[in-house]
Amino acid sequence: MKMSKKWFRSIVVVLLLSALMASIGVGSSAFVTPKWEADTTEFMYDEEIAAAWGDSALFESDDFAGVYINKGRQVVFVYVDGSKGYKDAVSRCKSMGGMLVSDDGNLRQPMLVHGATYSYKQLNEAQQIFVAKGYLNSEICSFSVDYENNCITVGLLDLSKCNKIQKQLVALVEETVVGVDSVKEIVSFEKDEDPITYCTSANGYSQLNATVSGGTGYFSGAVRYTSSTYGDGFITTGHGPAVNAIVYVGSQRIGVVKAKYHNGTNDTAFVKLDSGNTFVPTDTAAEETDSSVPAVGSTIYVRGYNTNPKVLTTVLSNTYSYNNAQDGITWSDMIRVDVGVPGGSSGGGALGRLLDLGRTRTVIGVISATSSTSTVIIKRAKFSY
Repeated sequence: MKMSKKWFRSIVVVLLLSALMASIGVGSSAFVTPKWEADTTEFMYDEEIAAAWGDSALFESDDFAGVYINKGRQVVFVYVDGSKGYKDAVSRCKSMGGMLVSDDGNLRQPMLVHGATYSYKQLNEAQQIFVAKGYLNSEICSFSVDYENNCITVGLLDLSKCNKIQKQLVALVEETVVGVDSVKEIVSFEKDEDPITYCTSANGYSQLNATVSGGTGYFSGAVRYTSSTYGDGFITTGHGPAVNAIVYVGSQRIGVVKAKYHNGTNDTAFVKLDSGNTFVPTDTAAEETDSSVPAVGSTIYVRGYNTNPKVLTTVLSNTYSYNNAQDGITWSDMIRVDVGVPGGSSGGGALGRLLDLGRTRTVIGVISATSSTSTVIIKRAKFSY
């Protein structure tokens, strides 16, 4: 077969371009796209959802009843049935073509509008009253607002007690929450398979260690952090080492605990690094914290030393309250995800998006406690050093 000069030149050009692309790693094994970049559409913040929806005061609206990501990856806005807010939301959804798109392009998801009985304010007020009245105890393990089912989920170790507890909680809501009548369905129950406890380790298998009450505690680091008071260091757990405890990686000293909190909303500590120490508790060269709150149903990673190295999880609640079985402290306004992490993961990071083409990690919270089926996370907004 005779080849024309034009066809021959085309083949040469293709071969040269292929060689050039291979030399810079395009289309070859030399170029590795971070897995994180493929997952960013699964990761959604409440704040960016509200901004893309065009309502910065979304969570203050009397008609609003919550927002979550369903299993079909649709953003579901919930409003009180028959309210002006519900009618406006249906019209807005139609006008936006059923797609929620943020200005920066990070968010582009299909959306729906659903009706419900109780507002976001009513559900959250009821949960806060339950906690304030001391209902988190040996019988009731946890409370969380369920936007999909428009109720408060009550976690029990023994479901045989749910009828008695339901009567008590319903009576309290009817007495104290404004605008709520006949509220039998406002609470539902789930069985907690085991108590929630802090996830430090005593077996020596973790990233960091320090002397704690009763021996040596093993835990993880969350994120590098520069304190206006203490200088360069990193954030870790607050239920492990005491203030002034020396922190080690193996047998090598890296710093000292300068401040800590363990108070029902903040379970973190700040470790000041020794001069010249370059310890970084993350897998990227740069890192920064982010106070945004992940939406219910969004996916996030958790990273402790024993999570090999990070685990993809789904957010079950971003207003979680629970009673810790180890010390009886009631914790409120937490993030709960659907995977339990092993001992030694306390102080590890809850991870958001990668920035700068994968060069910068964002950390949105710190691992605090776990059970066999879930992990509890301190929100970034809770700590400041």
